[in-house]
Amino acid sequence: MTINGKEGADRQPPPKYNYESQKKYRHTQKGREAVSRANKKYGSTHKRKEYMRATKLRLNYGISIEEYNSLLIRQNNKCAICGAEVGWSGRRLGIDHDHDTGEIRGILCQNCNIGIGHLNNVDLLNKAITYLGGYIGT
Repeated sequence: MTINGKEGADRQPPPKYNYESQKKYRHTQKGREAVSRANKKYGSTHKRKEYMRATKLRLNYGISIEEYNSLLIRQNNKCAICGAEVGWSGRRLGIDHDHDTGEIRGILCQNCNIGIGHLNNVDLLNKAITYLGGYIGT
């Protein structure tokens, strides 16, 4: 797997996370017991939130919190596109990745991540720039 176009540790892209099956699992007896064990172990404290964050990073992107923090430091704790700092909107910066390959491209604010998610190819992005150029007067 590559991170920012560079070879990283040898890993397979994480499997697609199935939210529906996870939701159904939580409503089974086995699922309720698993949630109960996690609540007893971590509580509803900051420790539990960090555990859940680490789990989501590992399951969704195949990286650890340390790797996320390393990416963030390389970007000077800012969005790779607009330069927004961590926490400007009250949310952490999110991981930008290619949905087809699983390759992590960088860390972005929510607005930039949504924007490039919808304009996900260069041709479409150039058309958007041309369109906006007519109104903004660059």
